[in-house]
Amino acid sequence: IPESGEEARSHAIQIVNMGPDGDRDGLPDAWEFTHQLRPDFNDAALDADADGLINSAEFAQQTNPRRADTDDDGLSDPMEISASTNPLIADTDEDGLTDGAELAVKPLPTNPLLPDSDGDGRTDAEEISRGTDPFFFLLRSLKEAGLSQSDVEIVSLQHGDGRLALQKGD
Repeated sequence: IPESGEEARSHAIQIVNMGPDGDRDGLPDAWEFTHQLRPDFNDAALDADADGLINSAEFAQQTNPRRADTDDDGLSDPMEISASTNPLIADTDEDGLTDGAELAVKPLPTNPLLPDSDGDGRTDAEEISRGTDPFFFLLRSLKEAGLSQSDVEIVSLQHGDGRLALQKGD
């Protein structure tokens, strides 16, 4: 610390060749530098985040090669690509539930590509938060009772408050 009481500071500059592709691995140097890869080494076939997508596939999908789940929705980038959801957007169908949350719904997942999986005019998030989809709750109850869907005849019912209707027997 200098006698003046001010902190000593140092500055460094890193010079990087931002040319198209210095190592000729198919990954632009600027992209490699942005994602802390090596623009001087062929690392296209490596998997920096160990998610199952090699760096060249991450570049092609525009995902982050340093994050297994680029959009933080609970699904790895390869899982999203396999499910046809967008690995760059946490809520592909914009219904208020992340893609990971939709696929985690039990006993049946909602569709992360459709804001209203059952087509009843209410978003999946609204139905889950209000408990207004008797089909999902019925299947859960059947499972708890040791029954399956094939053991009963299911008749669709739409009610303003499905949870209350089920409790009252409406």
